[in-house]
Amino acid sequence: SLRRQRQMCIRDSHKSIYCYAGKTALITGASSGIGREFARQLAARGMHLILVARREEKILELALELSKKHDILAHPLPTDLSRSGASQHIFDRCQEHDLQVDLLINNAGFGFFGDFEDISTQRCEEMIQVNCTAMCEMALVFLPAMLKRGQGAIINTASIAAFQPTPWLSIYGATKAFVLSLSESLWALYRNRGIRVTALCPGMVDTGFVAATQSNMQDVRFLRKMLSVERVVREGLRAMERGRPSIVNGRFNSLLTFSTRLGSRGLVARISEYILRPPPDKI
Repeated sequence: SLRRQRQMCIRDSHKSIYCYAGKTALITGASSGIGREFARQLAARGMHLILVARREEKILELALELSKKHDILAHPLPTDLSRSGASQHIFDRCQEHDLQVDLLINNAGFGFFGDFEDISTQRCEEMIQVNCTAMCEMALVFLPAMLKRGQGAIINTASIAAFQPTPWLSIYGATKAFVLSLSESLWALYRNRGIRVTALCPGMVDTGFVAATQSNMQDVRFLRKMLSVERVVREGLRAMERGRPSIVNGRFNSLLTFSTRLGSRGLVARISEYILRPPPDKI
């Protein structure tokens, strides 16, 4: 209803508006964690969804749940983003079904925790493909239509790992630095053309990420308190509504990322290696 749509319009302190109801969001990595929570919060705000993930059964289940609960359309689109051409495949499928993407959420990603020499070249290539290449290509294929309409939004999931070298998470941190840099560049390019671009930079979040690394990451010193996915997504959407180029979730994480500016790159890298280093018996 018109009343509901007005209620879904979010106003920030600068009087900017973002209306969710009736629009469509495409979410990659939607089967679990932050991506799944984006789907739930956006469906509750009246958005239709395009859910992208490798695990077909998970997004089918989620699509059915959210469409029934919130009376929205949810389209499952199983796709493996580690494969070349995946982004174009997603775009073509959206074109075939006449689906307009108003909000693009590039959330898919994974990491590897351990010595650099222990990762296989294939796994390295897949990580860069999913975390960087697919994210960049998704923006390339969907941005032109947003620019033509004069409105649209992109949220790219980065990490606080983007702000400093991350030994033991070397490739993952480097990919997230790419995500952050590209996101802020696109924000500067298109902020006056009706396009919002925001990099979401959480610290450790209570998802399956640590388990997915297949490592001893759970023994790392800094894993004491994780942020909830509900908070991370809520703050990410608020930052996008306000037109912010990036958002670091949590006061401690904000202080941590700011503190990296106070020391030399070498000092920051050594401190990061110490913080991330697992106990001796786990190495």
